[in-house]
Amino acid sequence: MNKLNFFEEISEGTTNVFVYKIKSDSKGPSSKQGVPFYNPTMQLNRDISILVCQQLLDSSKRKMILLDGLAASGIRGVRLANELVGDFEVVINDWDEKSYNLIEKNIEKHSFENIKACNKNLNVLLSEGKFDYIDVDPFGSPVGFIDSAFRSIKNGGIIACSATDTAALCGVYPKVCIRRYGAVPFHSIVMKEIGLRILLGFICRVAGVYDKGIEPSLCYSTDHYFRIYVKVNSSISKTNQCMNNFKIIHSGENIGIEKIKNNIGPMWLGKVIDKKTIGEILNIVSSKKLGCKNQIYRLLDILEEEADAPVFFYTTESIASFLKKSSPRMDLLFEKLKKQGYNVYRTHFSPTGFKTDASINIIEKMFK
Repeated sequence: MNKLNFFEEISEGTTNVFVYKIKSDSKGPSSKQGVPFYNPTMQLNRDISILVCQQLLDSSKRKMILLDGLAASGIRGVRLANELVGDFEVVINDWDEKSYNLIEKNIEKHSFENIKACNKNLNVLLSEGKFDYIDVDPFGSPVGFIDSAFRSIKNGGIIACSATDTAALCGVYPKVCIRRYGAVPFHSIVMKEIGLRILLGFICRVAGVYDKGIEPSLCYSTDHYFRIYVKVNSSISKTNQCMNNFKIIHSGENIGIEKIKNNIGPMWLGKVIDKKTIGEILNIVSSKKLGCKNQIYRLLDILEEEADAPVFFYTTESIASFLKKSSPRMDLLFEKLKKQGYNVYRTHFSPTGFKTDASINIIEKMFK
């Protein structure tokens, strides 16, 4: 049986916080433990949120209100308060009383003046105020909070959310995806990109209900989750532009080398990465102490390249398997495509994946 022993102090970035120490022979969060869960494997997620919020603060001259909505141990919100530079206030919320008590303990430890704790259902809290940054990081799907987030976000603000229900979004459980996101997934080589785009499409559709448009700035898939950052604009014209990116891919069309047999989506088919934002965030990385700095540099480098790429990707293995040929080296493939005048890009979705404006016929000829 898992037992709560005592508090232990851990460090992330430049911040020390108390978390509950738990004896456990299992990995990952569990409500059976009955205590707020601290997940060290999500440090990359939290490190990047520090960078995104710093970029948001740097781009604004007014005071910002930042919300860590499903805080659990509260480490993200405490780090925001401690590691960001600018004029801002942090609200850390969790409905669980033990989480709330732990958050209060950490606020007291640091004697923060720009932070407050709340012990409310997140949807209730979002109905009571307005925020410039809303972070929704649930264990599972974020869909139950997105509507409230759009009613609460200020114009020009950022909504960030994680989704760990990747099996549904990637088509392992298609009926679950249809129920939650109103979209048909596609379990395939490109399922991670499709899953991310289904999540973005759902967010775009909810934004449209409130005459708001979204600008995806940094959206990616890593480890066991999808992560989305979207800038929100209160504009009918922006809303209409966004809805042009909310589309169904019809039966008979090709995704990579696979011809789909049924309609999939609707999903977001616009850009998922803003190159300018990535560049600004890269300029901030060196000024922060981050535990995942090397991993962040690698991820942002490939996202910056991928920002200009078309939707969907190929993998060298899938094409080689289809043609019954050996997979070429990635650098050789890139060199040959570029020599023939085509654009080609790496993708973070797969280490052997690539995106290009060359047709599949051109690619097949190179493989042969």
